[in-house]
Amino acid sequence: MKHLKQFLAVALGLVLLNACKKDDNNGIPTEPLSVTFHLQAPDKVAITKDATLTLTLTELNKNEKVEKVYHNVSRSDFKLELSAGSYEVRATGSVNYTQSGTTAMGEVAGFVSKIDILTATTYTVPLSLKITPSGEGGFIIEEIFFAGTATPEGKQYFGDQYIKLYNPTNKVLYADGLVLADSEFLTVNKRDYTPNVMAEAFTAGSMVQIPGTGTQYPVQPGKSIVIAEQGINHKENNPNSIDLSKADFENFYPPKVKDVDGVGVTNNINLYGIFIFNNRGNRSYVIARFPEGTATATLQYDYEYKVGTKLMQRQALKIPNNWIVDAVNLSTKKGFEWIVTAPSLDAGYTYVANDEKDTSRYSKSVRRKVLSENNGKPIFKDTNNSTDDFEILTTPTLKK
Repeated sequence: MKHLKQFLAVALGLVLLNACKKDDNNGIPTEPLSVTFHLQAPDKVAITKDATLTLTLTELNKNEKVEKVYHNVSRSDFKLELSAGSYEVRATGSVNYTQSGTTAMGEVAGFVSKIDILTATTYTVPLSLKITPSGEGGFIIEEIFFAGTATPEGKQYFGDQYIKLYNPTNKVLYADGLVLADSEFLTVNKRDYTPNVMAEAFTAGSMVQIPGTGTQYPVQPGKSIVIAEQGINHKENNPNSIDLSKADFENFYPPKVKDVDGVGVTNNINLYGIFIFNNRGNRSYVIARFPEGTATATLQYDYEYKVGTKLMQRQALKIPNNWIVDAVNLSTKKGFEWIVTAPSLDAGYTYVANDEKDTSRYSKSVRRKVLSENNGKPIFKDTNNSTDDFEILTTPTLKK
């Protein structure tokens, strides 16, 4: 009986000890979990072999990164040992694939903004196929000054935002006909939109187009053009602002909204909606080239989503991904919920503010990182991942 009592006491102690350990860790597993990631091929695409594949997982609470590189693999499931936590998941690589009976090699990308890993299970990461834009592309988004400025009294000032487009090639590119669009969807508010066309198209909230006959606006190699919200010298109204009177193009909307027409600055063609930079950074931007003769009515996109039990029905325009030349997702650091482009266009996001109330965002821009220079020509980082490609400038380039 004495030995039985001792055994029961020890057993009860172990149970209590384990219970305390579990309570101390809030029930979260402390041992590594065997987690499988299933990389789902794009619709109607059969991936036959991965030439090179990189899986990058970032634990969001600790900002700890796990990266695995695979070569010459022929599978879609990849098993990793991971600690419990919330992870951002990226997948990039070169693959051999078959589509519509044709075999080719291409680039794929996948992105999931948050996966909570608490058990050993399988998670699916949808892949998208990088598409070469139709027609002449070449331009990249160099810088976006979207936050604007504040007055000396601390009040928000409007109209001094701009975007810079850069010619990274070794030949003259023509800006004529380029389309600039912002996203209908917010990066800080993820919803289940149906039908979901993101793998095939970008949903635009507004669009403007640079005018021209085709060769009217040449951009030399290593040079940039500026599209301003209002092409005026804003310093005359706000000493903290920027002189945009020498911008190449501006967006002008008379008489629908209160607007100012910059003297000597070419007005863009208004294609859809009213293009105004969101100064908190919760939308995304693309530049695109439309096939000649494209009517915006042919791009209509009817979609719906639910708010609680209420069904919301909306309408926007969609731009096929193979028309898009470059894309950048913007957000706030704490508010980010998802990217609103296919990951093949942009697999990350960039920001200047922690949240929407962060007034330190004023007078900051995001700009591509300069990797090097070649005879005075900047070489910008462009991996189709804005998280890695962009940095925050406390002084925008046009304010220097």
